[in-house]
Amino acid sequence: MPWSRKWTPKGGERGAAAVEFAIVLWILLSIIFAIIEFGRIMAYKNMVTSAAREGARTAILPGASADDVIDKIVDVLKGADMDKRPYEMYITFYNSNPNGVIYELASGLDLSAAGGGNPVTITVRINFSDYALVPGFMDWIVLDGTVTMRKENMTG
Repeated sequence: MPWSRKWTPKGGERGAAAVEFAIVLWILLSIIFAIIEFGRIMAYKNMVTSAAREGARTAILPGASADDVIDKIVDVLKGADMDKRPYEMYITFYNSNPNGVIYELASGLDLSAAGGGNPVTITVRINFSDYALVPGFMDWIVLDGTVTMRKENMTG
């Protein structure tokens, strides 16, 4: 009868569990981090869209000025502590051009050019890399909120 010895893991397998745990932990933490970061992306997208919505609601009112629209957008962004980093604001008028004419929303812009009954589009845009937990991790994501509303007529 041949002699056989039962194999038992002693010295050679001692660190295997620690290495496997480190690999699994890294993958698990990466997945958790991605879930948190994508949740933050959705929250910022929602806030940018809310800022555009409030800006559009202000822009469609008769007699509204570009300063009123800018102040409303900045107020919404300030409420989410998003006003300290760069953002862009645009307004699009659809008068005679069916594709619209896009202007950067700036102080002194004449909003009466939209004309009553015509659509007005407000776009607010941010680069998510300014808000990411790890700078540079998601620098390719640009979040924009775009809302279109019809300009109210002055006639009653």
